[in-house]
Parts: sequence; C-alpha cells; structure tokens
Amino acid sequence: LFRSYGNTASDPVAEAEFGAVAFAYATTEDGVYESAKPVNAGTYWVKATVAETADYTGLTAKKSFVIDTVKVAKPEADSTAFTYDGTEKTYTVASNAAYSVSNNTRTLAGSQTVTVALNDKDNYEWTDGTTTDVTFDFVIAKAVVDVPSAGSKEYTGSLLQSDIADTADYTVTKNDGGTSVGYYDVVLTLKDNTSYRWATGDADDAVRTIKFVINKATNEWTTALDMADWTYGTTASDPVAEAKFGTLVFTYATAQDGTYSNVKPVNAGTYWVKATVEGTDNYTALIDTKSFVIATVKVAKPVADTTVFTYDGTEKTYTVAANDAYTVSGNKQTNAGTHTVTITLIDKNNYEWTTAGNSDDLTYAFNIGKIDYDMSGITFSRPQASIKGAS
Repeated sequence: LFRSYGNTASDPVAEAEFGAVAFAYATTEDGVYESAKPVNAGTYWVKATVAETADYTGLTAKKSFVIDTVKVAKPEADSTAFTYDGTEKTYTVASNAAYSVSNNTRTLAGSQTVTVALNDKDNYEWTDGTTTDVTFDFVIAKAVVDVPSAGSKEYTGSLLQSDIADTADYTVTKNDGGTSVGYYDVVLTLKDNTSYRWATGDADDAVRTIKFVINKATNEWTTALDMADWTYGTTASDPVAEAKFGTLVFTYATAQDGTYSNVKPVNAGTYWVKATVEGTDNYTALIDTKSFVIATVKVAKPVADTTVFTYDGTEKTYTVAANDAYTVSGNKQTNAGTHTVTITLIDKNNYEWTTAGNSDDLTYAFNIGKIDYDMSGITFSRPQASIKGAS
C-alpha cells in the first residue's frame, strides 16, 4: 500500500478461502481500527478480517503501510545586491504551491528575515527530510554618499570659508573657516543616516569632518616702486610703492648690489632705493629696486671783469658777481702786473658750473697796467768823467 501523499490511494489486497474480507485501518498495530482509509502522510496499519460463521472459522491479518510525504526542494537565496533608492524592493524566491513566502518586501535600508514555510508540514517536507522554515537575510544596503572636497583658497588677510553647501543628502553643520594659512574643519552631517552612509569610514557614523585649506599667497606689487629725482638742497622725494600684503621697508644704497641702509641720501649722485616686504607663513616676500638721482645745483659762471686797471698805488678789486655758491680769491691787488683771480665752488660734490658740467676752479687774469710818464720835457746833462790819481 506504499504511496506518496496526494497520489491515488492504494487499495488493500487480500483473499480468504471462505467469506468476505473487511478492511479497517489504524495508526498503530494495536490501535483502534476504522473503516476510513487514511489520506495524510504517515505509517499506518491495515487489518483484513473475515468474520467467523457456522460454516468456517474467522480470519484476521495485519500489515503496515506508508503514505509518504511530498518532497519539496528548498528555494535558492536571492543573490541580488539591494541598495536603498527610496523604492520598494522584493526578495525574490522561486514560487511553489507547496510553500508560502513572507516578509520579502522592504523599502528602507537595513535587514529583515524572509521566511519560506511549507503550507502543509504534515504531508510535505524538504528534500533534506526536514520541515523547518527556511529563512534568508534580506539586506538593503545604505545608499553611498561620496565625501566631497571642502576646496581651498589663497590667503587674502580676510576671513575665508569653504564654498561647500548643503545638498539633498547632507547639511554643512560647521564651516567657520579662518584668516591664516592652514587647515580648517568643515563638518558634514547626513540627513538620513538610516538609509545613507558615507563612502568611507564607519557606515553608522552620520558625521564626516573634512578639511578646508587656506594656501600661502603669492605677494605682488599693486603700485610699482618709483622714486622721483630731485636737486640737492631742495625737498627730497619719497619712494612710492604698495604691496598686496605686508609692511614696506625702504632702504638706500649707492649701487644696486651695494650695502643698503635706511638713511636716505642727501648729497648729489646716483642712488638705488630698495622696497622690501618680508615673507610670512601667509604670503611670499617681495623685493624691488630702482635708481634715482639727486642732481647737482647748477651755478652760472660769473662774467669776467672788463675794467682796465692801471697802477696808481691804491688797491684794485677785480669785481665778480656775488654768489653764495662760490668764493673769490686773488681779486684784490695793488701792484702792477698780471694776477690770477680764482673762483671756487663752496661744495664741489653738490654744485657744478652750468656750462662746463664740472666743478673745477675758474681763473681769470687780473691785469694792473704800469703807469706811463711823459719824458719829453726833461733834459739830461752828461757828467765829466775824471780818473782819480791822474796827473
């Protein structure tokens, strides 16, 4: 009588020499037998009975038989990698009328258990001989949010902050920035850490700290170095220059590669001015040089005295136009003859003659003529010569 549940039931077979055979069924050999044939899977007993009569003795026989369970293959796990996107996901299990699937839909990131249960555990079992529910982990991974860059800016001397802004995925919860060169924290917080995670680091951490960078600035001139020339004795010029960053220091030297000092020159000559801004952690240094001239004072040569001087026993003066820029010597004489008048600049470093272009002494010939006498009315007598001791 062996068969599987759901198939056509077998009929018992038995024949007696005399009498009609009656069949009854029980779950155990010594159980209560009933005429109803069992239908569920299990091990049963069938009893064949021939009732005793006046003509023949009764008969009884028993035999076990099995209604086997239906073997059901366990479904395979769904290999899909689910990631949250706001839509409902379904954990797919091969359909079969022998079992039901529960808890296999989900929208939010996270995990849950999908259960596959046999519909009739009395008559069905898995091919491994068990009837225990099959379970699968249904995992929807959090959507990945890339960690952005906070960017960088060049030092300006003013407060600088990252240009990063809130998005649909996160908010900027700290962005204080700074003024000096360095690294500054920018804090980002996921709006929904349940279904989103950062691409790096702990998936359960909603906060990420990134760095905003202020870079060292390349300094530059906003006003080029210049220094106007001037003439000795007049108001000195001041150097002009402006830098984007830093404090300017001006120094001076007699040559471009000379030794510079903070003392501004005063004497005539060609000089160099150097503008310097010391570099710092925030900006680079600046240096520039430019030549300038303190011009000499131009002095007109005095005109020669055209007076005709004649000796008369009194002091004569060779007249030269007065000027604080020079001294005159040798211009007072009494005796007849040719004398030299010398004109000397008082400061040969800072003064020079207009036409000569130098500061050499000037000399003029100072002539005092001899006096002339009229001898025409004068008679000279010739004296007699005698020889002393002649006889």
